Amino acid sequence: MPRNPGLYIVGVFHVLFSSLWFIFMVNPSTRVYTGSDELAIVAIPYLISLSYFLIIFFLHVHKFGWKDYSSKGDEHTYSLALVLFSLSAHCLNFEGVSVFAPYVNWMVVYVILMHISVLVFPFRTVISKDYQFVLAFINGAGLVLALYLCIFLGPLIVIALPASIFLGISMHATVPVWFSIYFFQSWKRQEETIMNKRSFIVGMIVPLLIFSAFIFQWGSIQKDIQEARQDFKAMGNNDLPEWAYVSSAIPSDPLIQKVLLAASRTQASFWNDNILNGLGGSTETVHDPLALAAMLFYGKIDINRDEMVKILETHYDARHMTHRRLWSGKELETKTVRDEIDIFPEYRLAYEQMTLSIHATTKSRWPRNQEAIYSFDLPDGAVATSLSLWVNGVEEKSRLTTKSKADSAYVQIVGRERRDPALMHWQEGNRVSVTVFPCTPDEDRLFKIGFTTPLQYENGRLLLDHVSFNGPDSRDAQSIVKVSFPSMDKLPEGLSLPKYWKIKEGLIQYEDLYQGDWTLSFDAPELNQKDGFIWNGHQYSVASLARKTTSWKADEYVLDINGNWSWQECRRIFNLIKDKEVYTYAPERKRLTEDNLQKAFEEMSKQSFSLLPMYKLPADQKILIVSSSDGFGPLYEDLDGTPFGKLTEERFLNHQLDVKWLNLSRKVAPYVNTLEELRLIDLEKGNAKKLETILSSGKFGGYDLPVGAEAIPSAHIQIIKTAIDSTNSSNRDNLSIDHLFRLHSYQGLMRNIGREYFDQKAIQEKWIQQAEEAYILSPVSSLIVLESQQDYERMGIEENENTVGNAQVQSNVPKNNAGAVPEPHEWVLIICMGLVLLVIGWKKWLQ
Repeated sequence: MPRNPGLYIVGVFHVLFSSLWFIFMVNPSTRVYTGSDELAIVAIPYLISLSYFLIIFFLHVHKFGWKDYSSKGDEHTYSLALVLFSLSAHCLNFEGVSVFAPYVNWMVVYVILMHISVLVFPFRTVISKDYQFVLAFINGAGLVLALYLCIFLGPLIVIALPASIFLGISMHATVPVWFSIYFFQSWKRQEETIMNKRSFIVGMIVPLLIFSAFIFQWGSIQKDIQEARQDFKAMGNNDLPEWAYVSSAIPSDPLIQKVLLAASRTQASFWNDNILNGLGGSTETVHDPLALAAMLFYGKIDINRDEMVKILETHYDARHMTHRRLWSGKELETKTVRDEIDIFPEYRLAYEQMTLSIHATTKSRWPRNQEAIYSFDLPDGAVATSLSLWVNGVEEKSRLTTKSKADSAYVQIVGRERRDPALMHWQEGNRVSVTVFPCTPDEDRLFKIGFTTPLQYENGRLLLDHVSFNGPDSRDAQSIVKVSFPSMDKLPEGLSLPKYWKIKEGLIQYEDLYQGDWTLSFDAPELNQKDGFIWNGHQYSVASLARKTTSWKADEYVLDINGNWSWQECRRIFNLIKDKEVYTYAPERKRLTEDNLQKAFEEMSKQSFSLLPMYKLPADQKILIVSSSDGFGPLYEDLDGTPFGKLTEERFLNHQLDVKWLNLSRKVAPYVNTLEELRLIDLEKGNAKKLETILSSGKFGGYDLPVGAEAIPSAHIQIIKTAIDSTNSSNRDNLSIDHLFRLHSYQGLMRNIGREYFDQKAIQEKWIQQAEEAYILSPVSSLIVLESQQDYERMGIEENENTVGNAQVQSNVPKNNAGAVPEPHEWVLIICMGLVLLVIGWKKWLQ
């Protein structure tokens, strides 16, 4: 037990205080303090640690003289002093002199366990043998981490160690040295049992084994990249850029993904030196001992900065991290997410409206503006139909304009003038990006977006997939979800709710931490084919979707083989069509036969994804492509300007290909998804049995649609446009189903754009009127909110006319809109005004 219990209790209190001080005043991810006096924040834990160490040191000298402290000292109070100095060093690191970048998550846990073991070890004689075993293991692992920190800080320690004699602030750099000595001595001091000794050794070995596995994978990736580069150069004429070929050679594996991310953002020395630093992306430099140690053994992975960005974007769907950023957004978090959803089962569609609150987590000495970037993943067929931004406490709705004009205005205002805009862009791959500026520590920023979404129809049931997003940290965001069925008197049959959701006051509700992915489902009622939405002399109504009755027979079959195929699957598919014209492109056109099938499979299956050169397909042939994907890969916009991209553009602009696409996996490659949206291919999902059905029936994809109708395959409906004899050009009393018009226009717009998508300059003005009328986000249109009417006029963005405008929730859900809730200072003004009015009224009554 401690020799001086009173002094020990004081030390425990200081450790708790310093820990809370670090959490709430220093640590960027948890701090609640918004002051700006960095000196005081650093000085207080330092003075506590220094004074406590001096007290226990001089008490020891007074009692034992200048004898060996390691043998005579009170290890209970010494362990407290060591932890106090470590906490002080962390405060200095994050608020003063930055030596370490923020730790990766596993290292945070590692460091916490190391501190706990130091505090508990002095009590080893009074705890059970089982806990002694665990404690010895943590001490062994702690010694490895402490030695690593000594190596990382080596040059700094050489300078700081002599200077620490004078008890200056430089002694913080020597903390890992004292931890190493402490853990090494714990080997001698622990209970003399074979189990504890072995546990200590195992504790040292386990981190070393993990490190060995990581650097082995690191070396393996380097080897794959080097071989891919050599193969690319040996091929000579290759239309693909080198980064795309190299990316396809990297296997799709979670551990490899961690290695690449670690390589891209790991602090390489005392200064930030990550490969993505300065790109304007959301990637933040971190301190990762595994990656840093791997660099010492193998060197940096042979990928330059631009290549790493492309690989992260295409191979691991990291586009959000590398989105263009004009200002930093590292200190932002998503504070609240409010979802208001109207579902119209009889039309098989829904409208989801999300209001998000952005909070700046810190306030530095010099407050800085920050830019919030969000990426929303939309369900099949969904379209963005509204955007609002709160400016000076007032909701300002967006205007729709061409994508180029909106982007130019945003860059001009954010990059130079630093005023209040919000911008929403359509992106390939069923994605939408939203950027909001400025976000400051002074107040939370609010914006609202809306999506019109077809419900998915599966086996007699309707499913609504939530629109998930990437953006400022939402792990602690508070979520409020309210779902209603405005067109129904009661909730639908067979309702299946996500976990923890409940039904209250006729609404489906959820209030708790934000959930990114959820699905709500229920039995599908009959379609309402009678009522519809009327706009400009036309009515838009729904009907069931009927498959095409005409037959279609392929002249040529293409197997687009990659690492997502199995040999058994390939063999079975080939057996069904081996008596036909079967080809592959690897990268040249090659006919597949019994003799070369296995060799072709072995070569092509090394690629984690494939990019079929559509421009090499015969223009006058009916072609059926069979492929599989894990959902990753480049977009066409990634290849813009490359030989592959230019040849693809030329082929689609000059020829109308008759291509059907059978996808063997549930996920679709991003570039294939774009082709489907533009109606350049007919896509179906299935397996070998599906192909067998296609071969026997001679039917693939397509629908029998009347003139003016658009198909929504995921909902198994068509939206029919019919002219009506009516002088009423709009049906403003029934806006709840204006979403029929929006979905019809989006599908029609994408079909009309079609091949012209590859000529961006030609489509901007040509199709903008159709997008404006339905107020939909598209490849040609964007939504933007500017601060004032003068800003719109300067940027040449006119007010939209003859349009249904921003979509809105039509249900009776109470609209306690986040943007309309007064702040505390506003409440004070309201109360004061109320008192003034009360006094005035009282005087008039007395008179």
